[in-house]
Amino acid sequence: MYLTKKVINEKTYFYLEEKINNKTINTFIGVNKIKDPKKFKEILKKHRLNIILKKIKNSKKQKYISTIELIELEKIKYNLKLLKKYFKETYKQYNENEYIRYAQGSATIEGNSINLQEATLIINENLTISGKTINEVKEIQNLKNTRKIIDKLPEITEKLIKKIHKQIMDSFKDKNPGEYRKIPIYVTGSNIKRTNYKNISKEINKLLEWYNKNKKILHPIELTAIFHIWFENIHPFIDGNGRVGRELLNLILLKNDYPRIIINLKNRQEYISILENLQIKGKKEYIQFSKFIYNLLLDKSKEIEEEINNNIELILNKIT
Repeated sequence: MYLTKKVINEKTYFYLEEKINNKTINTFIGVNKIKDPKKFKEILKKHRLNIILKKIKNSKKQKYISTIELIELEKIKYNLKLLKKYFKETYKQYNENEYIRYAQGSATIEGNSINLQEATLIINENLTISGKTINEVKEIQNLKNTRKIIDKLPEITEKLIKKIHKQIMDSFKDKNPGEYRKIPIYVTGSNIKRTNYKNISKEINKLLEWYNKNKKILHPIELTAIFHIWFENIHPFIDGNGRVGRELLNLILLKNDYPRIIINLKNRQEYISILENLQIKGKKEYIQFSKFIYNLLLDKSKEIEEEINNNIELILNKIT
């Protein structure tokens, strides 16, 4: 995004200009350079909406997402792009904080008692925590190291799924890191029957075939929802299926320019209930999980927009 001007009949007109998919989009500012941050904020909103409306015309097929939600989802991506471009250090700090919250949340869902402050010390300072078990600390460290795999935005393959599990279960040899289970499995408190262990590789490859066929067709939120539920229903490993599934869920979001979503104790019951209902009722209920992902992204959007609005003057100064 940059400021441009056009001279027509010896009169100068100013515009916000941006290239999206090799197309130039202009938003009229006025006959004078803009100096008022409040006015600029309103013009930026208008400019963003112009871009979003043009983008959603060519949006991927969606079944469970409304037009209003589609606009909000594009806004999240646009705001994240602004944050990354104009506030690089803030974006870096946001990213780091977001990951710590995500890792701590993903671990606590599985019974880990480490809190956010303790997770920060483990991830940033590589410290052990007094009063916490070695296993609890190791689980957080393993998620930290798994990030190195995910941040490269690799293609999702059977090899990658096993690699993620191997890292998440590093040092837990009794959990067979990186290997599919060779026994039946039953999830406590659930009535869902998991895939027969003899068919796991076949089912994973069926899932991956579906994913590769639909990743350029379906909207990313719906793609993510269906993939995650399908993966959790297969439950390919003895342990760690939830953590691997959430890594894959967020990998799909990241590959489509969305931020990670944080699933933690606060929304754990809703998350588990939706998964179980979907696994029982089938595809017609996928809308619930798509809405769940959407609402978590909307929370992120509010955080990012607040950061941008608090620093709107800095963006104005940089483009003028």
